[in-house]
Amino acid sequence: AANQKPGAEAMASAGAVLNVGDLHRATTGALASALRRLSADSRRRAALSRAGADLIDGRGARRVLAALGALDGESASEWSLRAAGPEDLLPVWRLANEPSVRAHSFKKGRIPIETHRLWFQKALSARDQALYVLEGAGVLAGVARYSRTVPGEAEVHFSVHPAFRGLGVATAALLASWEMAVRKLALGRVIGRVILPNPASQRVFLKAGYRRLPSAEKSVALFERTKGQR
Repeated sequence: AANQKPGAEAMASAGAVLNVGDLHRATTGALASALRRLSADSRRRAALSRAGADLIDGRGARRVLAALGALDGESASEWSLRAAGPEDLLPVWRLANEPSVRAHSFKKGRIPIETHRLWFQKALSARDQALYVLEGAGVLAGVARYSRTVPGEAEVHFSVHPAFRGLGVATAALLASWEMAVRKLALGRVIGRVILPNPASQRVFLKAGYRRLPSAEKSVALFERTKGQR
């Protein structure tokens, strides 16, 4: 299935599984052939087993406990911002499709995984975009995305996992990503756009040092932060 494809490809690249392909292309004959090859190749089976074991470090329970602590706000001081990487494709996709995130987005429809994959891969390599993730105890808490619209100016959008809302994650993401985005994209001005009504997002921009601007669109609130602004 489409939502299993990234995991299957990653496991195959790690040498832990034999990926027979898409659900609609994996015929009975292909499956039977793969099983026959594996049943006759003990070395291949052993290699797959070792590779699968190498993917597991035995610290899963600790990570679950740390994540639960982060969800309770216990790890707020340990939140860290970093540039997004290939490993963030699925977490960012899940957050983007969270119902409340879609409800406050300019485009409402659910994002298919293949559409997201193409966008995400382009965003990681594009010179006019900067994508950052804020983590707490290894859990993706929020995302901030900057897209340069004209030289020296960009538009920023952010989203926060529902479990982390009310803990200052969005403000932290905007504050921490500001200098990084300014340097990477050579910015002097960043604009934020909020679909109304959305008082929570408006407060986030104000707390992050943005000032509200007049808007020609009645359904949109505009915010601005400039380099050197106090």
